[in-house]
Amino acid sequence: KSSLIQYGGMGLARRMIPILNDVDRALSQVEDDDESPVTQGLRLLRNKLWRELEADGIKSIEAKGQEFNPATMEAITTLPASEQFPAGQVIDVLEPGYMYKERVLRAARVVVATE
Repeated sequence: KSSLIQYGGMGLARRMIPILNDVDRALSQVEDDDESPVTQGLRLLRNKLWRELEADGIKSIEAKGQEFNPATMEAITTLPASEQFPAGQVIDVLEPGYMYKERVLRAARVVVATE
């Protein structure tokens, strides 16, 4: 029962994450110095949405440059290791991952360096 109370908001958070990612994708298509009303509105929406998710216990999974962790990451593809990215290290994040309190809400989808 305590688990149900502690993680009761997980379903709503899981449904809100794709919306946050859609806003992030839209913002990735505009220039950094774009100050149009639509862009400002998207930035405001994104920041508000993220603050609300954070307030409910959502955290972003830090993956790029980290050691691959199968508990919080999903390896989508691999690339040869390099001096910058040794074997086992995450080269790139294809889709961000999120934690809800101590549980994985969505695993980060990543590119991993291999020998």
